[in-house]
Amino acid sequence: MQNKAKISSHVHRLALNAMLAALFFALSLFSVDLGFIKFTVAPLAILVAGFLFGPADGAIVGLIGSFLEQFVKYGFSVTMPLWMLPAIVRGALIGLFALFIRRFLWRRAKADERFTPAKPSAQTPLFILLTVAAAVLSAVVVTLCNTLPLYVDYKIFGWSDENPLLWGVLSARFVSGMLTSAVLGVITPLIVMPAAAALERMRKGYLWKK
Repeated sequence: MQNKAKISSHVHRLALNAMLAALFFALSLFSVDLGFIKFTVAPLAILVAGFLFGPADGAIVGLIGSFLEQFVKYGFSVTMPLWMLPAIVRGALIGLFALFIRRFLWRRAKADERFTPAKPSAQTPLFILLTVAAAVLSAVVVTLCNTLPLYVDYKIFGWSDENPLLWGVLSARFVSGMLTSAVLGVITPLIVMPAAAALERMRKGYLWKK
């Protein structure tokens, strides 16, 4: 009986990951692409996956979602794996940050009986603040990862190392990435907290479960 419940929990988790990957792809279709700078809320799906289930699930959602985005929008190319890398890295990083935040909140909970790991909403302001910080920090790494395929693509087409726009582009990408991630960091807990409560009621496995 316990094995059946465990299998059911894994199937449920896989289904949610598939839904979040599909959500990433759907949201990516409505992104604003200005060439060097891209505004999109698609990473929200990765943030939710990472905070609900951890680094492996976050990376998987990023992998599948970014593959669908790249294939549908641009087709196969030599640099396609490089363009998928940022989403995968974001998912893994967010999942690791979620593990750290969970551990931090659990330790803090020892002095506050109102908090339980299954209910991060008991410390909502702190949880949101830490989520925003995690999202912004991951955006810095993701922007660097995004710069690699951008550089390779433009190098193939004769991009010059001395081009004066390069540092301006990098600065703009960093600023836009961090601002967008900060907004998504505020939204993520508003989705994760009720989702975690729902998973707890259904007795499904997830990151915040004891």
